[in-house]
Amino acid sequence: MKKCTTGIRKTAWGLAPLCIILIILIAVMLCACKDEQEPPGPVEIPLIIGVPQTLYDWEITLSSVEVVPDIPLSASLSYKPKEGNQFVVVSLAITCKAEEGQFFIREERITDQDVFPCIECGDETFKMVSLPGYDQNLVRVKFEPDQPVSGVLAFEVPEKALDDTNTPLVLNIKQFDQRLIYELH
Repeated sequence: MKKCTTGIRKTAWGLAPLCIILIILIAVMLCACKDEQEPPGPVEIPLIIGVPQTLYDWEITLSSVEVVPDIPLSASLSYKPKEGNQFVVVSLAITCKAEEGQFFIREERITDQDVFPCIECGDETFKMVSLPGYDQNLVRVKFEPDQPVSGVLAFEVPEKALDDTNTPLVLNIKQFDQRLIYELH
């Protein structure tokens, strides 16, 4: 039995350097894996104008986009942007898919439940402009279930952002953790 035990001891001591080398190789491989960068998140592809999209309880179709120097309220009165700015007017068709009627957009975003549209250009964000008295305004309109409503949202955007063709001008409509993104230029 002594011969057998000695042989096992010799074999075990002979495997020890091999085990150490194996442990070192595994450690090096694990370190190499940590140096690799995480794969990028999902790529957001701009949506197509004219195609209905769903944002929670809303079906939204961006019909058109127009840049205008003013928004007429009546024959003698119009909304005018600040000097050096223009209005980006987006026409939307919206249908409430909830069981009860609700407001699509309030004057100010209070909670994540509120829909928040904005225009982004690089690091700059442009909020929508309220148009009280404008009959096509979609702000503070209560939508009844399955009743489509068409109207507009307006954003005051500096002309330099409109002229910058290197930085995308993007309409971003957010609610909770979802967003609809339309590249405007």
